[in-house]
Amino acid sequence: MTPPLRRWRILPFAAMLSVAGLPLYIHLPRFAGAELGLSLSTVGFILIAIRVLDVVEDPALGWMVDRWPRARPVFAGLACAALGGGFLLLFSVPPPIDPVVWVTGLLVGIFTAYSLATILLYGQTEAIARQTVPLTAPRSAPLTAPSAASRTTPPAGPDAGVAMGPENAPASTVRVPQPKAPQTAPVSVQRPTPASASIPASISADVDEAPDTVAPGGGAGHLGVAAWRETGLVIGVLLAAAAPGLLAAIAGEDLTYPLFGAVIAVLALAGGWCARPLWRISAPAAAPLTVRALIASGGGALLVLACVNALPAALTSTLFLFFVEDRLGLPDLAGPFLILFFLSAGLAAPLWARAAARFGNRPVLVCGMAMTILAFSGAALLPSGAALAFSVICVASGAALGADLVILPVLFSTALARAGLSGGQAFGLWSMATKLSLALAAVGTLPLLQAYGYVPGGENSPNALQILNFSYAVLPCVVKLIALALVFLRRIPVS
Repeated sequence: MTPPLRRWRILPFAAMLSVAGLPLYIHLPRFAGAELGLSLSTVGFILIAIRVLDVVEDPALGWMVDRWPRARPVFAGLACAALGGGFLLLFSVPPPIDPVVWVTGLLVGIFTAYSLATILLYGQTEAIARQTVPLTAPRSAPLTAPSAASRTTPPAGPDAGVAMGPENAPASTVRVPQPKAPQTAPVSVQRPTPASASIPASISADVDEAPDTVAPGGGAGHLGVAAWRETGLVIGVLLAAAAPGLLAAIAGEDLTYPLFGAVIAVLALAGGWCARPLWRISAPAAAPLTVRALIASGGGALLVLACVNALPAALTSTLFLFFVEDRLGLPDLAGPFLILFFLSAGLAAPLWARAAARFGNRPVLVCGMAMTILAFSGAALLPSGAALAFSVICVASGAALGADLVILPVLFSTALARAGLSGGQAFGLWSMATKLSLALAAVGTLPLLQAYGYVPGGENSPNALQILNFSYAVLPCVVKLIALALVFLRRIPVS
């Protein structure tokens, strides 16, 4: 029996992770230019160079996690310490050496730690999803043994696979040979309802004290984990997006970034401490990952979809501050716009999880992607000062993002589980694919803007603002249409 677990522990760790994700791309160009004197093209080159390193590093980190599974607590502690220390040095300590060398070295450490922590969390999805607890019966309820029928006939519906051993698992669940244990006191299994398995708020507060059982792999269990995880990710992005503005208002502009680095360091330590029980859960036995097995499982096609689908969000995240300040002329509202966007995504994530559990992955994913395109279709036509209209776009596009955050990782984890493949190295590839999209956005747009004479916060020509408008509001819709077309390919397992 694994240690008891409360799934809320996923949330602070995921929030800590997201601090090193999109907000870094949002704040780094401005920080590097204003505080360190680096150009946009230099920042873009640094980011793409680090992503090239990720091509080799992320799969290697995933292999390391699979190779030494008992070292997961150590790996998690090192990752949190490196994230916190890296951000503290980046934002709070003046460069003691050449700024380019200083920033590059720190970003390598930060993103290596980010990759390791991300792989750990997503790689544990199957193990965490298999843990469930009685949600209705009290702990003192009589214990009864499962009937013979329940041991031979897998239950129908999204709760299929909830059982004491592999003999009850349906075809969609990984079958793991287990030695027969001596019979002791019979134990009953209480299955959660589909809604309670997919929505974090419905999970009982007594999870830590309840016995562990096996939950459905690839079903509502995965969606429940995803709802906690992605809500935490969005909350972390929300905090990181709003923190500089709040700190500037409280402590002044000079202390904004030093305090920002200290806040992120504290969040990293707190998130790592809360998540300690996650790494003590034993993952189900799985086969080593090979290219042929990954492609056969459908995971390879999902990796391509993830990279293409993440590119629109990467483009808008990279150019968000530039668009709001210089295209809309609303620099004071950049923080509130970000809060609206990520708050909408966080609130929508559990709703997308519930919708996927009820209606299926494909229609919900298609709905979310189409909603993104519709939300952004009018952004290019906004006049200067259109605060209300852009607020509506932020709410709609943020809510649509929740579908991507919840469903795609669940699909990938489910494909791995059904094929009996280990998750660490596979999610190393997943991490590489999603971060590659962020790097492509930075290297593809920042030098282009500079070539057209765009200067953040300066006097810009109509041509410079036009290319900014195209890169932020038009290009993401085109790429999202390509991703939507990929969903309908038969090789993409989204059903």
